[in-house]
Amino acid sequence: MVPETLGALLLFVLLVVPGMLFELLRQRRRLPFEQTSLEEAARIVLWSVVFDAVGIGVVAGVSRLHPSSVVSPAEISRLGASAYWRAHYMAVVLTAAMVCLVASGVAGLTHRSLNHPKREGWAYKLQAKFENFLRHGDGQRIEHAPVWQEVFRNKRPTGMETAVTVIKKDGSMWMGLLGGYTPSDRDDRDLVLKQPVQVFRPKATTAQKLPEDWLLVVIPGREISEVLVRYAEASW
Repeated sequence: MVPETLGALLLFVLLVVPGMLFELLRQRRRLPFEQTSLEEAARIVLWSVVFDAVGIGVVAGVSRLHPSSVVSPAEISRLGASAYWRAHYMAVVLTAAMVCLVASGVAGLTHRSLNHPKREGWAYKLQAKFENFLRHGDGQRIEHAPVWQEVFRNKRPTGMETAVTVIKKDGSMWMGLLGGYTPSDRDDRDLVLKQPVQVFRPKATTAQKLPEDWLLVVIPGREISEVLVRYAEASW
């Protein structure tokens, strides 16, 4: 479907751009999963409506300071949509652009809050409360997320870091803070440990501390036998 008028184009932009931006950002941090075109389009429109509502609220505030710069619903009702468009087309375009920019900015901030590397952001907490309300308990939860993401990130308490002990197939044991991981359940995924890192070599009686200038250790998933996880204070 191609918009045939400028008004339809503006409406199309408002209903697509913020949600599409949010979905594109989310796809960078999650695994693809099967969905129909209708499901994808519905999610984009739903997110756009949510973000546009914030944008409309901001524009409503601006209208109190500069009434002539934005669309006036009262004038549209009095003159009619067509007549108002001909007389105030710049205000219509400016209003649509403002709503779209604000909505897109809110979409970016929401994505950032959902994926904050150190703490649970406001959007993450709001999403968790909403999901808990819908499922009425953890027993009904069905996750699309890989196991590593669920254990390393989703279940991590606020203000804590994930401490990992990795037992490799060669018998060595590596302990450190989680520095990163491949968000996948495939065998070719990797696990990254960051300092402080200790390793017990096979048949060794004491742990060996890695030099501090060795910042990260990458352990291929195919070499891992077991992974033990605990949540620790950041100073661990």
